Amino acid sequence: MKISKDELSTMYTNHLRTYHELHGNGATPMHPNRVCSEIIDLRMLSSYEIHLGVNLGVTQEKIERMIHLAVFLLNEYDRGNKEVDGSYVTMTSFYYGLDAFAVGCFNAGNTFFSKIGGREKAEKRTDSKFISSMGYAIKDLVANGACSHDLLENMKRHFSSNSLIGYYLMVYGISLRNSDLVEQGLGKVLAGHKVLTKPNGIFYATPDEYICFWAIGILKLAAYQGMELSLPESDLLPQSLLRMR
Repeated sequence: MKISKDELSTMYTNHLRTYHELHGNGATPMHPNRVCSEIIDLRMLSSYEIHLGVNLGVTQEKIERMIHLAVFLLNEYDRGNKEVDGSYVTMTSFYYGLDAFAVGCFNAGNTFFSKIGGREKAEKRTDSKFISSMGYAIKDLVANGACSHDLLENMKRHFSSNSLIGYYLMVYGISLRNSDLVEQGLGKVLAGHKVLTKPNGIFYATPDEYICFWAIGILKLAAYQGMELSLPESDLLPQSLLRMR
């Protein structure tokens, strides 16, 4: 269902008011459940702001805060805090780093990807092989500028469907510095996006339903590494994000 800008503005205003009532003092919440709740709110508010054309600096502050909280959870888990559920610190949240890249918070994204991964016990219990394959591929791409053959092959196995293969091609294209392959992958991502927003799809009822954060984050990685790309116009790729390096 298409939502009008006025309706979206009202939803944003109400959500922002609730956010400030719950999390407004700016301090890091002590209980991990509160931290996780704030992360979810920040991500949703950021998507509203992008749709509404709010100054990008405001959104960047929210994403920086989100990454700060996510890293806090990782550090607390590593410190032995038993209140941090293992599901909060696995590759399931790899896309937070892509969110950071998408809005131009490269330092935050790099920090997040340097911290995530390697918590095998928690990951084995909660992560799907699909999520794990992409998370580790992106982590390697961020750290080394290219993804290893083994990680690429693992991602390819789990991203073989028509609706997902584009993400693999984008990562593979960056690893090869092949702009045509990245562009081909992006086309497949956009073509397959609608399938992923249906009930039971990975983007259903999430901020990713109307903004392709994963793809934009990967595109920013390509640009960050000096690749020149020809990008299509799409409502899923807001120009406010694509224009900004």
